[in-house]
Amino acid sequence: MDFYAGRRDPDHTPWLCSFCQVIRQAVVDLATRAEGLQARQERPDPHPWEGLDRRSQQLLTRMRARVAVASLCVV
Repeated sequence: MDFYAGRRDPDHTPWLCSFCQVIRQAVVDLATRAEGLQARQERPDPHPWEGLDRRSQQLLTRMRARVAVASLCVV
């Protein structure tokens, strides 16, 4: 019996798709929350954006931009 049969090159596509959907939904939820906070012109105490390190802020900014572009392309 070969324990590694078929495990050398597994298909990670379903997991990767699921992961991307979860990340996309988190970004959409964060964008919705951010827009709501922006509309109210209130700053929560403490402001969650300022609590993030610079790398996390950059990552979320780029993800939000991709979601905006992707939403324009989806019909």
